[in-house]
Amino acid sequence: MIDRTWGRSGEISSIKPVAARQDWMGNETVLKFVTVLPGSDPGEMMKCKIELVLWVNVGMCNLHVKHVGLKVEDLGYRGLNGGEFLVILQRAILEENNVRRKVMDGEDRLRRYKEFKEMKRMKKEYERVEEEKRVFDVKMNYVVIFVSFYFSLYFLMLMLQ
Repeated sequence: MIDRTWGRSGEISSIKPVAARQDWMGNETVLKFVTVLPGSDPGEMMKCKIELVLWVNVGMCNLHVKHVGLKVEDLGYRGLNGGEFLVILQRAILEENNVRRKVMDGEDRLRRYKEFKEMKRMKKEYERVEEEKRVFDVKMNYVVIFVSFYFSLYFLMLMLQ
């Protein structure tokens, strides 16, 4: 990634592709790179996905870049707006928050993947608990409205007697 305003460039992809797929019908190769970056808030993690589609010219045996896609999303698969996207990419390019790329061995990669999955599980658990709290609050509001309605009818009947 090149930032012309700052005159800097930075690597935001994983060094090795995490997935590769060969399409023989269309003579295309799809490479996917994924990196976890720190978000705009402390403790927040963002997933940066880069998809590169290479096209092979059969007669010339040359590779041509057909499509490059870049997407940054949080752990809940929510895409970011333009401002958040640019802030995260700028921090990655300027290497703030100690964002550095390195080739990891299998054991280190597995440990980091497990940490990432655990953070994702904890976030889903937190969202589930918060949703249960909201549902409980709505149900309690219905109960309070129902009880207050019947008390008002009861007192109205007492006053009319």
